[in-house]
Amino acid sequence: MDLRKILLISLAIILILGVLVIFKVLPTQLLRHEQTQTNPSSLNTLTGDGKTYSVKKVIDGDTIILSDGTHVRYLGINAPEMTHDQELSVKNKGLSGDGDECYGQEAKKINEDLVLGKNVRLEFDANKFDRYGRTLAWVYLDPFLNSDGMINLRMVRQGAAFYYPSPIPVNYTAELISAQEQARLARTGLWGKCGKINGECSIKGNLDRNDKRYYHRPGFKYYEATVVNLNHGDRWFCSEEDAQKAGFKRAIE
Repeated sequence: MDLRKILLISLAIILILGVLVIFKVLPTQLLRHEQTQTNPSSLNTLTGDGKTYSVKKVIDGDTIILSDGTHVRYLGINAPEMTHDQELSVKNKGLSGDGDECYGQEAKKINEDLVLGKNVRLEFDANKFDRYGRTLAWVYLDPFLNSDGMINLRMVRQGAAFYYPSPIPVNYTAELISAQEQARLARTGLWGKCGKINGECSIKGNLDRNDKRYYHRPGFKYYEATVVNLNHGDRWFCSEEDAQKAGFKRAIE
């Protein structure tokens, strides 16, 4: 066999092997790519530590203490402030001691009924700690690891807490906003009990483009033009007092 035939045979073998590699490897790579594109959440699956904890104490409507002493702040929500425990309140919330916000005691009681002495699991998100060193988490009643068992969401549904926007994008924002709007329109919890204007909590708390906070009552100059965007930190209030306690100033009438 001359050299030319040997080269042709070798080339043919190389081409055959190349075709086999393409047909075997390429579909697998395409499938992986397709799975990544159609299920991007698989890249960022949010998980907890896999442990179960007992809730030792309820501080208020959005903060608990676990059996190991960990202070957990419910992620994505904010309950009416309390000063029933001055030392803890000032340390954890930065309160000045000028009294509880409307529905503060009721929110704590609802939280106690949900979790005190019960087993819970934690799910962490992008921001795991707040500026006070408390653990931020989505808290679930064990073993109900779904939306029905999520305490954060149940507190908002029962009108015991507000949706609280995170500076870092987190999960369940849409669910919390929807739950708050349903509770507000149905006047559930604080939306029905606290001070109301025109029969409902209708004071608009707005963060302007400079991050300054103003609240608008019905009849104020810019009330109708003001849009409450909960995802950007805006809030509904039931009374001017609650708006002022949350750091919002009276807008132009």
